[in-house]
Amino acid sequence: MLHVRATGTLLVVTLLVLAAACGSAPPGPTQPLAGRETRDVVVQDYLAGLERGDGPAIASLVSPRVDATQDIQRALISDGGKRFSGVTIAWLDEFGGQYVVATVSGTGQDSAKHEIKVPIARVDDRYYLALGEAAPDGSEANPASP
Repeated sequence: MLHVRATGTLLVVTLLVLAAACGSAPPGPTQPLAGRETRDVVVQDYLAGLERGDGPAIASLVSPRVDATQDIQRALISDGGKRFSGVTIAWLDEFGGQYVVATVSGTGQDSAKHEIKVPIARVDDRYYLALGEAAPDGSEANPASP
């Protein structure tokens, strides 16, 4: 009986120590908010990701509910590694800011003019790179669903 009581006490003490250690540990890095604060930042981060050939950085611009793997691979194949100078951006906004397309024009390292289309969607107050496809969630059959 003494052995069972000592083992039980040891288990309780161990759990209390673990709980105290977890509770007093410094907080870990906070999860960054998905999306970006402005559509301009989406364009800047997208161009930087393309220039570096950084697929994960580009994927971080896409909504977490969307799989854009194939679109990102295509973008990296066609525009990866390009650095632009003299960049200008023209905005096409036909949906009141919910969905816009930035047409980025600039001179590449090859001295040629290049143009990249950057689709951007706004969800609440955050902006996302509008690549890929969201997994169906059943709401697409409901006409009242956004």
